[in-house]
Amino acid sequence: MIISKKEKINVYTDLFKNGTMVIKREKEKILKSKSLPTKILLKGLCSKGLVKETFSWQFHYYTLNDDGVQYLQNYLNIPKKVVPLTHKQPLLWN
Repeated sequence: MIISKKEKINVYTDLFKNGTMVIKREKEKILKSKSLPTKILLKGLCSKGLVKETFSWQFHYYTLNDDGVQYLQNYLNIPKKVVPLTHKQPLLWN
């Protein structure tokens, strides 16, 4: 399957912004699914060890790890001080 660079950058940007992605498992009509390119890209990142995949209740959960953050920062030309929402330190409650 051919995935355009624009679509790849959109998927990687969404993944970097939130730090996680969720894709519903689809058996029928998978070739016409809009989530197929996203699933293929995330499986590729998972095989490189940049993303952790968890499957539960017909949903695939992909979580970005530290190596994945560094890879996407280099690929998307994002400064080192910018991190995903899941990697930010929580504010202390006063």
